[in-house]
Amino acid sequence: MKECKKCKKLKSLDSFVNRYTRYKDGKDTWCKDCKRNSTRIMKYGINNEDYINLLIKQEYKCAICKIHEDDLLKNNNKIYFPLCIDHSHKTNKVRGLLCHKCNRSIGLLNDDSSILYNAFKYLKEHE
Repeated sequence: MKECKKCKKLKSLDSFVNRYTRYKDGKDTWCKDCKRNSTRIMKYGINNEDYINLLIKQEYKCAICKIHEDDLLKNNNKIYFPLCIDHSHKTNKVRGLLCHKCNRSIGLLNDDSSILYNAFKYLKEHE
């Protein structure tokens, strides 16, 4: 057991990241939850509560393909949070939560709706 320096809660050692060799136990001083919350705030401007509210709003499903996060976890149990925070690279505003495949797909299409529309038309023509 170890106390998180951020939330001051006593947590099991597997609740801490393993890569800190400068500490005796090799674990970070902040738990994974606090670290994740800090990253979300810095990178996207949302906290854990905002993330959970998005999950609830989207019924725990990807906003594009509608696959439930439980099904994503079954397919790849190494993912801790299977739904990625999707944001506009132009405005940096959060748009929603997507599975890894959908997030990568729109990223590979440069977040360009006209390219996506052309891809849609192409697929429809060749059904």
